[in-house]
Amino acid sequence: AKTWENNIVRYNISQNDGQTHDGSLGIWKGEKGMMRNCEIYNNTFYNSNPEGNSVWLYNSHPGFNFRNNIFVYNGRFLYEGHHFEHEVFQGNVYWNLSGGFELDGYKSIEEWAKATGNEMVGGFVAGIYADPLLRAPGTATITDPTKISSETLSGYRLQPGSPLIDKGLDMKALFGINQGASDILGTEIPRGKGYDIGAVEYIEE
Repeated sequence: AKTWENNIVRYNISQNDGQTHDGSLGIWKGEKGMMRNCEIYNNTFYNSNPEGNSVWLYNSHPGFNFRNNIFVYNGRFLYEGHHFEHEVFQGNVYWNLSGGFELDGYKSIEEWAKATGNEMVGGFVAGIYADPLLRAPGTATITDPTKISSETLSGYRLQPGSPLIDKGLDMKALFGINQGASDILGTEIPRGKGYDIGAVEYIEE
């Protein structure tokens, strides 16, 4: 099969997807190394399904970088029996609807970061384990992408006081990656002192 490489996945919202393979985000390619180099940033992954994981991963994928994403899951972050090998996680937010943080035996973001190097930026832990304070996650009902609007996706806006506001990584300054000019709703970014984490930029009302 042809190599799948050098792609970007940004400003998307996933709501209770991946019921077949138990993951909001499924990454699979039959041959190792044939799927590589993908920047996955400023997305919101919400999975409240029973045993709803965030990531379903098969084989290793060099150059896959996950940054500034929200991962809300119900049980495990990573599908049972799978492991990260070359994938990189930095500046993401994690929240388990049915328990605390646990990944490969590590019981905290800090423990996982210091042991693996994931969620480390400039010698500091950049990942956050906290309730993102989304307004009403799980309430989007649209199936037609032309209906995307601030009203239909309002449940994924950040509430005042969210720990995600202005806490996103500056992709251009740190990695030379252009984050674009707007979020999923067309809101200009950044609006505050810095970028927000997730697909929807916070707007003070």
